[in-house]
Amino acid sequence: MRASTQQQRCVAIVDPISTGACVAVEATKRGYAVVAVWSAVVTKDLRNMVPEHAKGLRYHAQVDEGESIEATTQLLRKAAAPHKVDAVICGAETGVELADRLSQRSGLASNGTELGNRRDKHTQQQAVREAGMRAVRETLGTEWQTVAGWVASELEANGKVVLKPVESAGSDGVKLCASLEESKAHFETLMGAQRRVGAQGGAVLCQEFLVGPEYVVDTVTSAGEHKVTAVWKYDKRPCNGAAFVYFGMLPVPPSEAVAQRLIGYVLPVLDALQIRYGATHGEVILTKDGPCLVEMNCRPHGGDGNWLPMARALTGGYSQVDALLDAFVEPQRFAALPPCPGTWQAAAQEFLVVSTQEGKVASAPGYELARSLRSFVSLEAFVSVGDQLARTVDVFTQAASIVLVHADAAVVTEDAAALRRLEQSGDFFTLAVEYPYQTRESLLASAVGTPTATRVPLPASASATGSVHSLSSGGHSASFVIDTTPSSPTLRRPERRPPRVARPALRPSGLSVPF
Repeated sequence: MRASTQQQRCVAIVDPISTGACVAVEATKRGYAVVAVWSAVVTKDLRNMVPEHAKGLRYHAQVDEGESIEATTQLLRKAAAPHKVDAVICGAETGVELADRLSQRSGLASNGTELGNRRDKHTQQQAVREAGMRAVRETLGTEWQTVAGWVASELEANGKVVLKPVESAGSDGVKLCASLEESKAHFETLMGAQRRVGAQGGAVLCQEFLVGPEYVVDTVTSAGEHKVTAVWKYDKRPCNGAAFVYFGMLPVPPSEAVAQRLIGYVLPVLDALQIRYGATHGEVILTKDGPCLVEMNCRPHGGDGNWLPMARALTGGYSQVDALLDAFVEPQRFAALPPCPGTWQAAAQEFLVVSTQEGKVASAPGYELARSLRSFVSLEAFVSVGDQLARTVDVFTQAASIVLVHADAAVVTEDAAALRRLEQSGDFFTLAVEYPYQTRESLLASAVGTPTATRVPLPASASATGSVHSLSSGGHSASFVIDTTPSSPTLRRPERRPPRVARPALRPSGLSVPF
């Protein structure tokens, strides 16, 4: 649906999901006409992955990737009418390759396609290595036998190896393996799996396990001039059997020595990757040998843009999203930005809610606590009352993002500690109690074998709470305890509790409940 008809600035955003949707919102606020361009790999479900404030955003037009880059270019020009497209901007990881090709074909500011697929992590590491900088040891393959020797050697030397898809985002598919058997199993899983962010099949990267704290350097580039918009430190720990779970993100003052060291490494990396325009989100581990690139995400910092209020508070008014639009559409504003933010104007952090439980959410006391805190700014709930809570193993299973900002750093620290205590106690969410509700045959099958399918009511003696009764079928029998509390009549076996499944509401006819 068209949202504008008069001639105005117009930007095309390739895959405006996650923070890309925030770019679209900001462009609309500035009065630009915005065309959403959807790459072929973005499913209908992915298109809905936008923060709350971006839902219902009205685009000037929407375009699906065509059969060729020429066809897509023509579709974009037609859809943008009566406007002329001023810029093609990458909104999300899935859009990196199409944004490079579409901007180049349209004759607009572009990183071009000379490097190849800029999203490919192997391509990135090769370019960094060829530029003479520290790069990760790795091998790449599509068949296990081609990488097995390298993996075995790395395991023997260092005890661990990282396997990841050549294209992914948000720790999707990344696993730390400690044995050859575990490595092979995960290799086969990755090669056969549909990656959530668009990479299917492809190849698997086997890399050295980098030891050290992980940082992020966010930048925006215009005509080859790089400007740092923020430096962050990830709070990433093992949890729920996963090696890399995000617990939060902390800003690092750009004036600190560690930030300057990271920036001094990342900016030449951008040159090696031929980044001339756009936003990047560079993940770097500070090893004993110095900074080493994990991956360079050639698009805005993700996380649904939950960090935007925090970034603007830190810098005193601007963020990577703001600088990104400046770089493409308003170069005079980009020129006025500093090469790197100065002293932070506030204290802040992003608190990510990590679940060690699973079940249906009945209430969320943690959300109430968060909103009552002095440093509370925003809450993006990925799990709400009535939803199914999963154990957190990656960014896709995180329960919520909470942004805390305050002039006093002690207040932010205190508030974050209160949230973490509630989370670790298991009381951040209240889970609905689900009672066993099974057919007679399934109960007997779990105890003595598979009986003949029969549905029977509770025996009349069920009025005696806790009394023991027997069921039999096909010559087999098993004893069960009848729990007849008024609100939740159930059947349970003393020796082993049946699996917990949702029980339909009881009719007011009493205790005669079919199994």
